[in-house]
Amino acid sequence: MISQDRHETRGNKAIISVANNARPTPPLRLTSTWIGVGALYLFAASAWVSTALANLALGVCLLAFLVQIPGEWSRIRHEPMFKLVIIAGIYLLGSTLWAMKQHPPLAAAQPGAALNWLSLWLFVVIAWWCAGNNRRPAIVLSLAFASLVMSLFLDFDWDRWHAILIEARRSGIGFTAAATGLYTATALLGWLLLARPRVFDQRSRLSSSFAFVAWVAIMLWLLQVIAIAQSRTTWLALLLVGFVLAAFAGYIHRDAIKTLSQGQFLKIIVGVSVIVICLLGFLFINDELIVRRFRVFKKFALADWTDLPLASIGVRLSLDHYGFQKLLERPLLGWGPSTAVTREFATADGFSALAKQPDLHNSFLVLLVRLGLLGGLIYLAGAVHLSRRVWQAYHRRAVSHGMFLFLLGAAGLTFLASLMNFRWIHIDFRFFWLILAGVAFSYALNKSPAAPPAD
Repeated sequence: MISQDRHETRGNKAIISVANNARPTPPLRLTSTWIGVGALYLFAASAWVSTALANLALGVCLLAFLVQIPGEWSRIRHEPMFKLVIIAGIYLLGSTLWAMKQHPPLAAAQPGAALNWLSLWLFVVIAWWCAGNNRRPAIVLSLAFASLVMSLFLDFDWDRWHAILIEARRSGIGFTAAATGLYTATALLGWLLLARPRVFDQRSRLSSSFAFVAWVAIMLWLLQVIAIAQSRTTWLALLLVGFVLAAFAGYIHRDAIKTLSQGQFLKIIVGVSVIVICLLGFLFINDELIVRRFRVFKKFALADWTDLPLASIGVRLSLDHYGFQKLLERPLLGWGPSTAVTREFATADGFSALAKQPDLHNSFLVLLVRLGLLGGLIYLAGAVHLSRRVWQAYHRRAVSHGMFLFLLGAAGLTFLASLMNFRWIHIDFRFFWLILAGVAFSYALNKSPAAPPAD
């Protein structure tokens, strides 16, 4: 009898549990989900076309996420990344108040800069809305890619196309040259790794040929933009990352390579040949430019420090030296979220040649100088946790090989570009970071079991 009562009790608990799980989603949460996903797509589609529209869409994404928090609190409170967001917000608030007290003339700029630093953590909101469906990351990346390509087309000065390309005049096409190089190189990786399979998987010969021609045309356009930007950091980073990804891709696809059809193999040969011919043509047309822009590396390799040009590696080495000096003066808390030590203190410190530089041209050093070692540790913890969760998602086959290679390549390009430039709190880079980091982290948030995605 007692045993029967126990069985009935357990059965009742099971029924109650199933009933609780079967409860319909509250209308407010359901509505906020549709609004959040719609705003996510709008943000990706307008990221580089309309800053105002992208900011509005990002704000709607955030508000819709806040509506979800009460019903998803048990899930959110167990995710370490959300805890890091709160810690970063508290630290930035304290850093801002401290900097305003220490440097009253710079007080007005500190809160805005702190918000810009904090906004880098909004990738968790993008990840939240991407995680609900396995197709959303691909849609977001496709919309962002279209937004970037459209922006480059609209901002390109077609009247000066011949002068820009043939006479090797440098152009950022709406961005700084370094930013254009980073964004376009990342887009090129995505185009090669994520769009390529769909080109080869066309069923009819006519559609396959048309898709292949369009794929090659867009690839050539991206290569042309990378050449026009004339960013040595991008060229070297793309070369290094490309070799690493090619070796990794060859290893993980070693079995598939053996089964390529003759037509697929021919398309690969044609694609590689087109890239090689374009690169050789660019080298031939712009040989003097390339020799001039890379001459500084020869001096650096030969330790010829006496004649380093101030506008290139020389100034960056001087900025690194000065930045480390300022970091040692206030190592724990830094100088404040908006304090550009070059403009504010370089002249008084005897580095007047650096006073015209807007920043230290090294994102990691800027982070440490402005937010101190404590702030740097918080951002490092976020980067390490993000990397670990993406690696775990890849191991459980929640991320396809192509997507993982793309995210790995994008991270490598961003890391190398950040060593030579500072764009982290500028609006264009924040959009770039939020989309990529949001897509990456979405695979960690998506707990639903899924079949291994196809490449």
